Amino acid sequence: MLEETQTVLRDTLEMMMAVDSENYEGFLKLVAAQPIEEQGEP
Repeated sequence: MLEETQTVLRDTLEMMMAVDSENYEGFLKLVAAQPIEEQGEP
């Protein structure tokens, strides 16, 4: 199941970009703005 996660996420983001590019861009800005510590990384 985890093996497919990256592919599913990529497909979901591509679909989001095609259907709702405004929210897609906002999502990218939100994710990029978080320090690594807040993203669950050690």
